[in-house]
Amino acid sequence: MTHRAVLLAALTTLLAAGTAFGQDHVSISGLSYLDYNYVISCPKDVEGEDCKGENGFGYRRVYLTVDYKLSDAFSGRIRFEATDRAVTEAGRPSPFIKDLYVKWKWTDGHDVVLGVTNPPSFVVSEKIWGYRSLERTIQDDRDVLESRDLGLAAHGRINSSGTLRYGIMLGNNSSVGGEIDKAKRIYGQLEICPSKGEAKDCASATGFIATLGSDYAKFGDDVAEAINANGFAGYRGARFAVGVESFFNRLNLNEAPADSSSADEIGVSLFGHFGLNEMVTLIGRYDHVDSDLASIRTDGRLFIAGVDIRPHKNVHFIPNVLTRWEGDASALVSGRVTVHVEF
Repeated sequence: MTHRAVLLAALTTLLAAGTAFGQDHVSISGLSYLDYNYVISCPKDVEGEDCKGENGFGYRRVYLTVDYKLSDAFSGRIRFEATDRAVTEAGRPSPFIKDLYVKWKWTDGHDVVLGVTNPPSFVVSEKIWGYRSLERTIQDDRDVLESRDLGLAAHGRINSSGTLRYGIMLGNNSSVGGEIDKAKRIYGQLEICPSKGEAKDCASATGFIATLGSDYAKFGDDVAEAINANGFAGYRGARFAVGVESFFNRLNLNEAPADSSSADEIGVSLFGHFGLNEMVTLIGRYDHVDSDLASIRTDGRLFIAGVDIRPHKNVHFIPNVLTRWEGDASALVSGRVTVHVEF
């Protein structure tokens, strides 16, 4: 089935769902990230050529989402995505299932989720960062963890006020795909938001917010297992937010050089955004990652600066500069105008 046929089937399914359930039970939404990108400078390839001056229009992400509610206890989501990271042989973005789950509110303050859903590892930090349209959060960007997994998750409050919360998940460790081996990944996360107030969870709260988490995965072939620890601390105000996210990831190797049995990576991300008024927000972020494989150390850095201009609450024009360094290579510097639209 071609990507056009898949998208047509998705649209038909969503429209049929909306008609069948009625507007009180189903909501349809979407978003898109579109860019004009100009390469200011970039590293030279093996032939001594670089990509300076390359430019063009594109889209990096499109969502089409249906959220449904069957009762007070059962609800769910179906979401289709097209992205420039998943393309056909012809180089065209190919739609795929991003979310497909049913949620059971089995008791007050506790939910169980079955299906393709987001692990708890960076849900909070991504919400505080708030600019997925510019770049993924650090663990996602470095491919330490996937933003989705297929499995069974539970989350809820630990204390009666909900200022201390938990999230756990057992997943296939194969992103949005099906099971490919007998290994699994288990995730755990603690969240604290002392000033939660009326917010439904810590990701939506204001004031100080922090998380502490870890996950463990078994593999085969070259990698035996992966152990990851991560933490986040931030503060969200009425018109600003700041945060710091860090992680340590270790891959224990089955087939490794004589002087190393593991590959380690440690990273930290500092970010913030400040609203000058209701229409203009300044954005900044800096990431630094150190990797160690077979006693060979490399580092990666990322810097983002931009201005979010909102002529409408659901329309964001974001002129921005993204700079990325990997190891000793010279920087890749891109000037972009990103348009983020939601409906």
